[in-house]
Amino acid sequence: MSEMIHPSEEEIIKINKRLGENGVLVHESNLKAVLEKAKHSKTIEDAAVVYLYDLIHAHAFLDGNKRTAFHVMLYFLELNKRKFKYKTGYEYNVEELVYGIAIDVIKRPQAKKFVKDGLI
Repeated sequence: MSEMIHPSEEEIIKINKRLGENGVLVHESNLKAVLEKAKHSKTIEDAAVVYLYDLIHAHAFLDGNKRTAFHVMLYFLELNKRKFKYKTGYEYNVEELVYGIAIDVIKRPQAKKFVKDGLI
């Protein structure tokens, strides 16, 4: 498999701003840690889960962490010529997923299944 393409810190900040937030980092080191972890992932699926799950838990931004994490995951997949399609009838919708991750009700294996099932 070819080398994965990852978003830069600057691109992630732009995504946060595009979602109507201010792009203010409150935990820049947490964002950098997520980026490093994603870069060491062995598969696109694993890296996508890092961007979704770990970015939510990193709480790197003042506001918009859940939305930013989901959109960064989508952007990462796009950079790597992959797409995500939400499957209707899934046990929870995207909003429930990101909120569940944030409050630690949805764990990494469930998030990974969500990502895996949606990859096309």
